[in-house]
Amino acid sequence: METKKILSATIVGTTAMTLFSYLVSLTTKKNYTEPVLLDEIAQENLPQVNEDITTSASWATHYGVGMAFTGVYSQVWEHTSIKPSIASGAVLGALSGVAGILGWSQAFKIDNHHSEEFRQKYYTQLMAAHIVFGIGAAVGYKMLSKNKKLIS
Repeated sequence: METKKILSATIVGTTAMTLFSYLVSLTTKKNYTEPVLLDEIAQENLPQVNEDITTSASWATHYGVGMAFTGVYSQVWEHTSIKPSIASGAVLGALSGVAGILGWSQAFKIDNHHSEEFRQKYYTQLMAAHIVFGIGAAVGYKMLSKNKKLIS
């Protein structure tokens, strides 16, 4: 069933992306972790909302966007000649990275705490994180497929 595959792809892909972002954040000593940045922007712009709510909403948004992307990936993998693989995951991830950068550029328009230099470095990290996401999504999707081969 595609729903289970989409859910598996969402969990594996989004978790892999998040772990990648945490690793980059640790090594650069900059916060590049998507749900944490979402939460910072939400808290800054919605000070009347309880921090527990903004934090939960930020994580739900992060995984919800991941599910939206994997829903599109599923349509590609099920209805075209393109099948889930490391290569197709990386390409779809890069395309999602472009969409992610466009979305974050809008989010940063209401943010007053991150410099243009930070944003440009974040976009580079975000593209790489989306490629990790796409590969993880392909792995998660294939985990519930009969043919588990990821390299063609």
